[in-house]
Amino acid sequence: MMQQFYSYIFLASANQIKPVIVLSKLEKKDFFNRKNTLILTDSKKGALFKLIQTIGFSFEVIGTLDELKSEMRKFRPNYLISCGWPYLLPEKVFNLSSKCSLNCHSSLLPDYKGASAFKHYWSNWEKKAGATVHIISKKFDDGSIMASASFDIPTFSSPKWILKKSSKVTCYLIIKAIHNFEKGDSGEVQKGGRYFYKISNFKHVLYWLYNGFATYLGFAKKMTPHKKLNEIN
Repeated sequence: MMQQFYSYIFLASANQIKPVIVLSKLEKKDFFNRKNTLILTDSKKGALFKLIQTIGFSFEVIGTLDELKSEMRKFRPNYLISCGWPYLLPEKVFNLSSKCSLNCHSSLLPDYKGASAFKHYWSNWEKKAGATVHIISKKFDDGSIMASASFDIPTFSSPKWILKKSSKVTCYLIIKAIHNFEKGDSGEVQKGGRYFYKISNFKHVLYWLYNGFATYLGFAKKMTPHKKLNEIN
């Protein structure tokens, strides 16, 4: 597959680590370049914006859905790639890509849906984590899975380590997801899993302490707040 024949909009928050790692790696691979990629972000401050200036990519700062729709219509991307964008995209936006709109989620879906999955992995003393690229749908983290991978979590790792590792994995999953889509793969429909709720960092530490003792003393862990999802969402 000749990547230069496709156009991309990379939609990302300016103040998150994941899009910085992903964009940096894909730019070095020339998967994203100045000709085929437009970056849409929410601020001219943060590590992502500094990277954009360094690599010289075209960008626009957007603050509303109307602005996002306008940029989508002007650029006409084959693929919209949401990476660390914290807002739910409506159908009238994600349907504007000519081929597919994809989201990068830092967990091994269908489990660990929700915000900041890397913190929940850490707090729950999980032995494995993962990353997933899935088709964007009407619900958060719910569309068909186009590519995913897992990795081991070392003992006493930090939440930031888990996030950075999943971000590095995400780079390769984006390439794989697009390759799969171009081959006619419609992805794997998600079934079951759990949705984890956003909690304070203080509570994450409390869960980490409790679950650390539980792990080493052999009693049941107490998972961070979540809900179980139906077998078919």
